[in-house]
Amino acid sequence: MIDSLHVSCQLQKKYVFFFITLMSIQIIAIEGMDVSVIKAICMAITPIVFLSFGKKVLVTNAVYWGTIYFISIVICSLLAFDIIQWNRIVFRGLYICMFISVVQIVESDSIPLESSKSFIKHLLIAYFIVLILQQLFMLLGLINVPVINLIRYRIPGNILKVNSLALEASHAVRIVTILFYTYIRICELSEPSSLSLKQFLLDNKYISIGYLYFIVSIGSATGLVGLFVILLYFFKRSLNIALLVIAVIGILIFQFMGEQMDRINSIIESFSAEDIGKQMIKTEASGAARINGIINTFQYLDLSTKEAWIGQGSSTIRSVESIYSKKTMIGDITNYGIITYILSLIFVFRASIYRFFSIETLLFITLLGAGVGSSYYIWSALLLFYIINYYERKHDAENSDNQSV
Repeated sequence: MIDSLHVSCQLQKKYVFFFITLMSIQIIAIEGMDVSVIKAICMAITPIVFLSFGKKVLVTNAVYWGTIYFISIVICSLLAFDIIQWNRIVFRGLYICMFISVVQIVESDSIPLESSKSFIKHLLIAYFIVLILQQLFMLLGLINVPVINLIRYRIPGNILKVNSLALEASHAVRIVTILFYTYIRICELSEPSSLSLKQFLLDNKYISIGYLYFIVSIGSATGLVGLFVILLYFFKRSLNIALLVIAVIGILIFQFMGEQMDRINSIIESFSAEDIGKQMIKTEASGAARINGIINTFQYLDLSTKEAWIGQGSSTIRSVESIYSKKTMIGDITNYGIITYILSLIFVFRASIYRFFSIETLLFITLLGAGVGSSYYIWSALLLFYIINYYERKHDAENSDNQSV
């Protein structure tokens, strides 16, 4: 009986780690450059696999708000009187279903904190190793090495900007940044007292060096923003050290990444133009693709129209041109409207992120654009935020019990 219980717990742990890994990587040679059929199949069978564990379904926030969020997507699509793209809606439903199944298993208390810490550490190491291998091959002039996830990948102006285990470099910096932050939080929760920046760097110097090299060598403005947000986490504990680290990183950035700073300056200068979106597209197209939705939501969203509340329908295609158009809004407002967007935020802050005023919220806004979509890296982040949520709630409950005794 004890052996069978142990085996069941091991399988459940592998199930959770499998889906975090699946959402955190994209092997291009197997999954392709677009929607991953492998991810879709794996997510589709989650209800069957979950039921095979013999678990009782818990009415968690993930179940409750995830279901309401999905129903809202369906209803708003129907009300839009549009040709409904059921494949898009079903795909979003698969992500929600996968998320719910992972939450169900973790809530059964079958994943020890140390196991999660070791798993995330090894996933980070895998990202670092593949990055270095890809950069070495790029320096040798080899840009098509599928075995290390390098397939005809070249970014003009920066030969070191590679995708590692993700689909593209911008996805990689988001995933690695949130993985690193999750690792920091789990390390702190495993300590009896608050974790200082100095202590963390001493205890995890190789992981920290690996992360810093990852962000700096890729040279992504998004990665730099994520790095700064993570440093903010230590301000309350070690302000002087944090400021020193920021100063050192600032020197490195200006010395080795002048081009990236020019891009950031171009984005900032665009905000003073009469037509912010248009000016941003001229000066910094990549930044426009990420920020345009936020600008458009505040500038052009007309709350008096039906489309603002229920969207334009699931068949609205986000082409390369439409990304820079005035129709692009935060999250899924363009497709499913404000109502669904609000419900998606409730889902995030009830089922994934533990506290609204937190670094997780800042990462959600700065790295994920404050929206829930059908990109694999978004659901990787939501799973990792939930892992922090679970262990933090457990830690708070234990402290409360100790104080009551």
